[in-house]
Amino acid sequence: MKHQFSVRLHGNPVGILDQTSTGKMRFFYDESAAEIISIGMPIREQAYDKIKF
Repeated sequence: MKHQFSVRLHGNPVGILDQTSTGKMRFFYDESAAEIISIGMPIREQAYDKIKF
């Protein structure tokens, strides 16, 4: 089963946190994102796929 979560900062959408059927987590910035969610994750088009919790 795949899950997707909307990530918001100060009420504004900044991206999508995606969990694949294998459990892999990925984060994609929204095209309209104006703020970063982390200093280690600057805004870019490619997904961040080495997310650890």
